[in-house]
Amino acid sequence: MGIVKRNKQLPRLLCLLTFMTALTGCIKDDLDDCEQEYRFTVRAYDADNGEVTTPVNEVLLYVFDDNLQFIKEIETTIGASVSVSVPRSESIHVVGWGNLKGGNQVRPTLVAGDHKDTGLVRLNAVTRTASPHGSPDDLFHGDITINAQDMRENILLPIHRKVSSLAVTVIGLKQYAGFDDDDYRIEVHETRSAIDFYGQYCGNGALYSPAGAFHTQNGKEAYRVSAFHMLPQNSGVSIDIFHRSTLVYTATTQGNGSPIIIQEGRHTDVVIDFTGSIRITVSISPWGGNQGGIEF
Repeated sequence: MGIVKRNKQLPRLLCLLTFMTALTGCIKDDLDDCEQEYRFTVRAYDADNGEVTTPVNEVLLYVFDDNLQFIKEIETTIGASVSVSVPRSESIHVVGWGNLKGGNQVRPTLVAGDHKDTGLVRLNAVTRTASPHGSPDDLFHGDITINAQDMRENILLPIHRKVSSLAVTVIGLKQYAGFDDDDYRIEVHETRSAIDFYGQYCGNGALYSPAGAFHTQNGKEAYRVSAFHMLPQNSGVSIDIFHRSTLVYTATTQGNGSPIIIQEGRHTDVVIDFTGSIRITVSISPWGGNQGGIEF
C-alpha cells in the first residue's frame, strides 16, 4: 500500500488567499470590484456664466486621485458624456482644459504619479524677431473634486474662458511721431506667462507684440492692431508704441486716470488719439463684441 504524504502548508495558503481576496474585494475576472466609474459631461461658459457658442475644439480631462497624483488623461468634446474608471479611492480630482491642443501654448506631459502642482500651461516663447510671448488659443479651464459617495448619474464639469482679447487703435500717429513710413509696432506688457492646474495665473512677466497695420477711414489714418488673445491683467497693462527701435509713447492710463485693465473672458478696445490733445479711451465688452475693430 502506498503512503500519501499530506502537505501541511496547503490549508494555510488557501486560507491566506481567501482572506486577501475578501480584503481587497477584487477578483481577476471582475474588475468592477476594483475600480469605480464616474460619468462626466463638460460644458463651456463665458465670463457671465452663459454657455459659449464659440467652438471649443477639444477637451482634455486630467484625472488625479485623492492624493492629487495623476492617474490618466482622457480626450472628449463639449456636451459628450464620458466615462472615467479609476481605482477606488475616497475622492478624485478632475481638471478640464478646452482648446489646449491648439499649439499656441506649451501643455504639460504628465506621467502616472505626478502631483497636480506640477501641471502648468505656459505661453509660447518665440524668437527675438517676433513677440517675446505668443498669443494663446482660446483657453478654457475647470476643476472639480468628487467624493466616492457622490455617485450621481452624470456629473457636470464646467469650464470657463481663461484668456482675454485686446485691440488697439492709434489715430494721428505719424504726425505725432514725425516719421512718415509705416514701420511702427506696439508692445503690451505685462501679464503672467502661465496658468496652473488650479486655474491660477503664474510665471514671469509676459510681453506681447502683435502685428499691426495702417488703415484709412472717414479721411483719418490710424494704426490698428486687430484683436489678439492674451492673459488678463486686473492691475493694468502698459502699451508702448515704437517707430523701429525708438519709443514714441507709452500709455498706462485712460483719460480718467484709471489703469488699462484687461479682464478675464472679455474683450478690451483701446483707442489712443494724438489729434489735438492726447486722448486715451478704453471700452470693455463681452467676448466677440467689437473684435473686428471700432470706427474712428
